[in-house]
Amino acid sequence: MSTVTLDGLRRAMTLNDTERHRTGDELKRNLELSGLTTREVAADMHFTPQRLRSALDVDHACSPVDVWQLRDYLEQAVRDAGRRPAPFTVLTGRSRLEARMWFSLRKAPRHDFVAPQPSALPPTAPPRGLPVFPRPSSKGFTMPDIRTASPSFRALAIAPIILFIPSLVSFAIAEPGVKWPEYTGIFFHLTIMLLISRMDAPDWAKAAGYGWIALDVLTGIMTINDVAHDIAWPVRLGGHVLAGVWIVMSSAYARQRSIRIIGGLTGLWLGTYSFIANIAPEPVLYPTSMLIIVWFTLLAVMYQPNRRQPQTTQPAVNTTVLTAD
Repeated sequence: MSTVTLDGLRRAMTLNDTERHRTGDELKRNLELSGLTTREVAADMHFTPQRLRSALDVDHACSPVDVWQLRDYLEQAVRDAGRRPAPFTVLTGRSRLEARMWFSLRKAPRHDFVAPQPSALPPTAPPRGLPVFPRPSSKGFTMPDIRTASPSFRALAIAPIILFIPSLVSFAIAEPGVKWPEYTGIFFHLTIMLLISRMDAPDWAKAAGYGWIALDVLTGIMTINDVAHDIAWPVRLGGHVLAGVWIVMSSAYARQRSIRIIGGLTGLWLGTYSFIANIAPEPVLYPTSMLIIVWFTLLAVMYQPNRRQPQTTQPAVNTTVLTAD
């Protein structure tokens, strides 16, 4: 059996000119899809303009770690902008596993599309209060791309508060299984689905949040269609366990201590009750309704994503070793 030397492995993982050019084109395509400027990207990644250009071009002087970090940053930025990233044909999942054998890859930062960018505003912005009409082009008027339109984070946090009010009223005046609060309750949960995608949390915690939405929407439809309360209620309790997981984890990733405290208490109370619902009366769950309103209010007023990234040291690399399939 032949042995493979270390130098042989390195040569096998070095990109050729075709692969470097293809990767550079894919990075630039995703930069275009993200809508970000090179200045914004360099600021987020703490790169100098020359270092960013080197990574975008995938030239012989760039650091492989920089290229992988830029790839992950742009892929996430395109998703956050509401678009589908262009696929990477060289920097694949298999290539990442091989690259980790040689390099300590860094976690990519995430661009904050929520925070205002005063420097990015056009210098000739019209006075506030005047209507803004699309400018004509050679092909006619250009209209906004509705696929990338996204409400503000504050609006997404306020919407559930408004839609939850009928449910709060129903707790005081309605009997279990009544239908009318379920209509606004369904839309309450659907708006939270948009919020889940915008808050920092591990992917598995976000999956728990989406599971909560699915089960609670299902429960609402079951109630509207005359399914007995004794059948629909346990389904909702199962969703509350997933809700507790997402609320606790997304709160833990927030910068503000008040969000972490209220969110942790809300999630634990909401999820834990499902395990004791057979012995605890339903009113024990009611305080979570006010807690979640307070939590959404804190999100609307002060939430900011946690931008802290682990610090790693990276030695200079003079060869482009990124691994190819």
